Amino acid sequence: MSSSTIEIEITYLAARIPEGLAGCTCKELEDIYFPATAEHAKVRIRRSDKTYEFTKKTPLDQNDAGQQKKENIALTSDEFAALAKGDGRRLVKTRYYLPYNGLVGEVAPELARFHYRPLHF
Repeated sequence: MSSSTIEIEITYLAARIPEGLAGCTCKELEDIYFPATAEHAKVRIRRSDKTYEFTKKTPLDQNDAGQQKKENIALTSDEFAALAKGDGRRLVKTRYYLPYNGLVGEVAPELARFHYRPLHF
């Protein structure tokens, strides 16, 4: 299955990691970005629990990385494992879902950033 959406993401650099993360819902993600040498890779594969996907993000405006066309293709675990052998930059991270002013924010402590869940159209 594949999908194509427009992603609008607002990211904030947090001055500190918010308190109370230990009590929040969280999940581990494994991302592998291609090519490994790219500063801002546009292609990645992701493992989230038992879900695997190939994603390509294309900026809609070269001056605004917050708006991108996002194309996803579902992968099997075998396809993910085969692609993961490639020359990519691997990042394993934990996302915490923190309630904030009636919204749910995603906190990625290893990246020292906080952002609201992207809006997809």
